[in-house]
Amino acid sequence: LYGLALLTYVKLLLVPSYRSTDFNVHRNWLAITRNLPLSSWYFDEGFDVGGTVHTLDYPPLFALFEWSLSSNPFTDWLIEREIVDGKCFDRLSDRDDLDPSESCVYFQRLTVIFSDFWLIFGTLFSSGAVVPTSNEGGRNIIAFLILTSPGLLILDHCHFQYNGGLLGILLTSIGCVLRADRHKMLMKTKEVRNVCSYHLFTVASAIFYSFLLTLKVNCYFTIF
Repeated sequence: LYGLALLTYVKLLLVPSYRSTDFNVHRNWLAITRNLPLSSWYFDEGFDVGGTVHTLDYPPLFALFEWSLSSNPFTDWLIEREIVDGKCFDRLSDRDDLDPSESCVYFQRLTVIFSDFWLIFGTLFSSGAVVPTSNEGGRNIIAFLILTSPGLLILDHCHFQYNGGLLGILLTSIGCVLRADRHKMLMKTKEVRNVCSYHLFTVASAIFYSFLLTLKVNCYFTIF
């Protein structure tokens, strides 16, 4: 717990650091999912507000994730109390979306830190499947190497993305593979969720489905 607290503190220190245009991309996705009906999410190019290149182009579950961040009672409360600038959720043209407020930056950065819950869970779940329960030191080393990955810190907490949470879902799927006899259905569910959240995980899906096919073949020959 002390290690996780220290790691979270480091991430908070990175809040005012460099951020790429991906920050503006995700800010616009928050605006799209908050202000437009579901049927318009993938067709909006912001022509009515001046146009934007930051169109929603991630799979549906990631769009729903953005919607869950932008359209919930807690976010409404933050806007009403002016803790977070309401402009953070406005559809803006690229010309007007150059200088987000400090509260907007903090809100979006904190959503990335919050999404790392999946990374923590997936790391502990998969490492527990790889290393015996008796070898607590080995499990801690694996968790340390994954959770403190410099690549994830730079990509997510500087550059601005949500790779940690998505990687956590993938690790949970791997943990289910390693516990296949008990968690076949959960493994299928997690991998489908991965593919529907981030298109790059389609590459991994072939491996998972090949594994599921071998399970079905083994089951067939066992029966007959």
